[in-house]
Amino acid sequence: LPACSHGHRTRTRVLFGSHRRLCHISCCCAGEVPNLLGPDDLEQISAGVRTAMAAAGMTINKMTIYSYFVNRVRSCLHLVLCFSPVGEAFRQRLRMFPSLVNCTTIDWFSEWPVEALTSVARSFCADLELDSSGANGGAGGRSRDDLLNGVLAACVHIHQSVEAKSKQYYAELRRLVHVLRP
Repeated sequence: LPACSHGHRTRTRVLFGSHRRLCHISCCCAGEVPNLLGPDDLEQISAGVRTAMAAAGMTINKMTIYSYFVNRVRSCLHLVLCFSPVGEAFRQRLRMFPSLVNCTTIDWFSEWPVEALTSVARSFCADLELDSSGANGGAGGRSRDDLLNGVLAACVHIHQSVEAKSKQYYAELRRLVHVLRP
């Protein structure tokens, strides 16, 4: 592990795009990629960490050397995975690799446009039964399309207001609140 100018270990960030092999996702859950290192690599690692382990008073054997190395890497390594959330490929990855959701922080870098929020709300409200007859507190003769458009506008407004309030909350209290996308 490289040392920075103050003697502390530097933090390394690795960027994987969606076109890379997804075996790297095991890093998110287990903290290591199985069978990544060959015998020569393990010898170099052993030579590199023995001094630090001896200084810490640790027992030096094959298992403790590897364990020490993996723990050091886990404390200094950050993975950044970039995926497009559009389409079936992303949903398939989430099904195949649940650690993408369970062991990571998902950060969306841009706000969704009104058209996209409306489209998602429309897909969720497609089977919604709306009473436009006026009976039982209905809409008093408004068409189903008018009612549906009102519901969609409300969904978009709610989502956008929660995003706005979360930004205000962060500005005032420096506490992050993540708004999940619809």
